[in-house]
Amino acid sequence: MEPSQYPFNPEFNVAISQENSSSQKLIAYQYARSVKLFSVIDGIFCFLYLFYFYWPSVFSGLFILAGYFGAKNYNKNLILVYAIYELLDIGFDIYLLYYIYSNYDVYYGYIFSILSIVIQVYILRIIFKCYQSIKDLRVNELLELKNGWIPGQVVFLYW
Repeated sequence: MEPSQYPFNPEFNVAISQENSSSQKLIAYQYARSVKLFSVIDGIFCFLYLFYFYWPSVFSGLFILAGYFGAKNYNKNLILVYAIYELLDIGFDIYLLYYIYSNYDVYYGYIFSILSIVIQVYILRIIFKCYQSIKDLRVNELLELKNGWIPGQVVFLYW
């Protein structure tokens, strides 16, 4: 056997390392793209709340912008700020569910509140996966992503 056929050959390990690096960058890229999409949708709803003169939507808009720019620039701290906003929003929705339960006998309010909580928990899971994937990247991989690395085929990661 030639020495190049052994699995502990340095050339073989470099090829595996580059493939693993590319897949980690791809996962981080896909999660960041999903977080950007969710933050844009969140921003649209925040903008609609401004028409009702709901003043906390100005502050929530700042958190949403932090999430969008965190995902765009692969900044894990800004993504964490967006995750904290989602946690606070889930807490508010749980309070709203309790308020509807204690004051009204309308069942559609329960359904929308529970549906909103389930969707936000799902989005929070995607945000934490994005945070974790960016956190697990090495410095050179993160720099490549920040400098505009784009894979050949991109899909949204929803799970």
